[in-house]
Amino acid sequence: MDVKKLIEEVLNNLANDKPLSSVVSKVQMISLILKDVKFKEWVDCEFFNGYFKDIDVPSYRKICILGVKAQIIVSKGFGGAVQYSNILLPIDLLGKETYNLIAEIPIKDSISVIQQLLENKGKKTSAVNSAEAQCIKTLVLEGQIIE
Repeated sequence: MDVKKLIEEVLNNLANDKPLSSVVSKVQMISLILKDVKFKEWVDCEFFNGYFKDIDVPSYRKICILGVKAQIIVSKGFGGAVQYSNILLPIDLLGKETYNLIAEIPIKDSISVIQQLLENKGKKTSAVNSAEAQCIKTLVLEGQIIE
């Protein structure tokens, strides 16, 4: 197989807005022919397995968010509760370390999973554990009236 020809085909397909699925097998073939371990790992992560385990996510796969909208349920005792929807949380008040954990989201999924999310207009959501919820409550909600 001619590697140069395969690379040209991949570039032409991408330049002509062909689906990524049309280049996956060619890119995988290129990685096998070149016998470049690092490139093969990249191909496997991008197209097949995603970036899980102890594999660092490349910087181009990290997105920064501007804010967090939350649905908050505050207990009022005796089984009562008040629910607040679409509350914009000022995450910059959570401290630099927590802010960085929340504001920078690594996209670990493979390209095929990302394409499915885009096709289904899916939303990436994340639940917080009780300690994080308490931290948010303490820093954001206590002493404030939200209407």
